Amino acid sequence: MKYTVYTVLKHNIIKVDYLSDEKMLQHAYTQAQAKAPHTHRNNPSARRRTEQEVFNSQYLGTIADIACSVLLQKHLDKYGTKQLLVERYDDIRSDNFRNADQFDARVILGDENRILTEIEIRSSVCNRVSLARMLEVFDVLGWYTTANKPGEQKRDFYMRPVYHYNKYQTGQAYAVANAEQYLLNDELDLYIVGGATADILQTKGEIQRGFGLLQEGATYQVVDILDALDAPAFLDTVLKFCEVK
Repeated sequence: MKYTVYTVLKHNIIKVDYLSDEKMLQHAYTQAQAKAPHTHRNNPSARRRTEQEVFNSQYLGTIADIACSVLLQKHLDKYGTKQLLVERYDDIRSDNFRNADQFDARVILGDENRILTEIEIRSSVCNRVSLARMLEVFDVLGWYTTANKPGEQKRDFYMRPVYHYNKYQTGQAYAVANAEQYLLNDELDLYIVGGATADILQTKGEIQRGFGLLQEGATYQVVDILDALDAPAFLDTVLKFCEVK
């Protein structure tokens, strides 16, 4: 995969050229296929999704997870002084994807196999506004609570990848049922827009009730993307955190 830094509204984001990595795409496809049958069929707004829609959502999410994890590993390798290794739960799990994820990604100290931190990666699709407007109105998503899950475990870090549907100005409506085709047609640009620490989410963010892309009936701790860390700053913050642990 190739990563390119862009500055939009004085905020540095990283575009991911995921189509250049066929091996990664196949790996993500295989994992999404395995995970989809065990995924709840209702979407966040309680509409029942088709099998294709469930798979597409998993496929996009898995590509985003891998892209974030690979980028973080590259940064740790380039600037770190310790043997820091990024692990994705989907790559080490042994439950055949039947159970809920225990984490998205984590950093371990390789020579001691000691867990240093965990990173939550939450992706979504922006399909109606420009890239600049997306940065103004989208959030970094933190922990959430529901009636059945009164207290999700807080992570040290929350990383934010967003797909931008680049056909939004043509009047072609986005449909999750066609997401795999959008990917192959290079109509979904993937950006890692940055992220936040739990402290930033707590001090600069707010509680938001779930609607639209978020789970109905849930409350999320969120912070505006432009009030959070941009992509390079987020990577540096994770590195510094791991170096001193």
